[in-house]
Amino acid sequence: MAGKHTSAEPSAKAPRVERKATTPHARSWSAGFFVKLVLMAVVNALGIYVLISAATASQWGIFAAMLALILAADYVYFSKRTLALKYLIPGLAFLLVFQIFVIAYTGYVAFTNYGDRHMLTKEGATDALLLRSVERVPDSPQYPLVVVESGDDLGFAILDNGVIRAGTETQPLEEVDGVVVDNKITEVSGYDIVNLSELGTRQNEVTELKVPLTDDTEDGAIGTQTGGTGFVFQTAMHYDEDLDALVSDKTGKVYVANGDTGFFEADDGETLTTGWRVNVGFDNFSKAFADQRYSQPFVKVLLWTFAFAFLSVATTFLLGMFLALIMNDERMRGRKVYRTFMLLPYAFPAFMTAFLFAGMMNPKYGFINQVLLGGANVPWLTDPWLAKFSVIFVNLWMGFPY
Repeated sequence: MAGKHTSAEPSAKAPRVERKATTPHARSWSAGFFVKLVLMAVVNALGIYVLISAATASQWGIFAAMLALILAADYVYFSKRTLALKYLIPGLAFLLVFQIFVIAYTGYVAFTNYGDRHMLTKEGATDALLLRSVERVPDSPQYPLVVVESGDDLGFAILDNGVIRAGTETQPLEEVDGVVVDNKITEVSGYDIVNLSELGTRQNEVTELKVPLTDDTEDGAIGTQTGGTGFVFQTAMHYDEDLDALVSDKTGKVYVANGDTGFFEADDGETLTTGWRVNVGFDNFSKAFADQRYSQPFVKVLLWTFAFAFLSVATTFLLGMFLALIMNDERMRGRKVYRTFMLLPYAFPAFMTAFLFAGMMNPKYGFINQVLLGGANVPWLTDPWLAKFSVIFVNLWMGFPY
């Protein structure tokens, strides 16, 4: 219409693109899904192996933690709502296993008497003491025997009335398949027979080994003195449940379980060699700080740890920064030569550098003593403090390029 302003015609809208709904990768039947399925099957298999091992050892805390990790991993990787966790859970799992668990277990051990004589539970210590206090039964049967190995465990295989029975120190004898030639065992199913040449180097281990006949330790065990013939040994002690003690069958001496020390202890103060773990509260800490035999070395090590950390980091940074500023000054001549010397540590492995300095500081024929000091024979490596400062010097030299 004349006299009226007409606006431009609206532009045509762009055609709308319809997007097809895609099936989530976690629930699709693509090749990637099957690869993930195989990988998760491997993870679950390893987790189930840990669960079985933990249950066998009655470690229910580890059992519960591993079960939670397996369930969490399966949920995360087969759910479409946990995309971020798919990237985080591997690192979180390793953090829990290798960091958090280690820290927590170390803290737990600090409040126990855990050590070389207190590594077992009370039941394990009792069985170990009963097995070790064995004596050969007079006029007992003799069995053709071979020394066998199952993984890292050493054991025996005997021929009992034509039947092969095999076991280890923790696994009582049980019937197994095998081959017998001329009344001699030549093959044992599930075990590797130890060669005669190897028995010579493991003689003490073989003669001290006792394999239980049954699950009941009082039934005796098989031992050998020759590596070819087995004899029946029985314990010279028995466990009295009413007294919670081990009693010597020869002398009648009673060793009562002491829950404070983790030892079987007699009235005269004598203790048996193997003990068990018990909680000791803050005794370890009071001993570490109150007993001078432990407190003085502990304080020295603690102070040196902080000193070493500070000197290694702070001085390396300060000296490195100082040298970097000097080497970048255009007024300095021969900068390329100096920079080449500074980069030499990159060309040598750290252990080779350590050997180099150890030789240079040798008190008898080292370069520093013989050449620089004119045969002064300064005991660099025998004096502990000089050795520590030598280590700092090596670290500083290795840190200059930074």
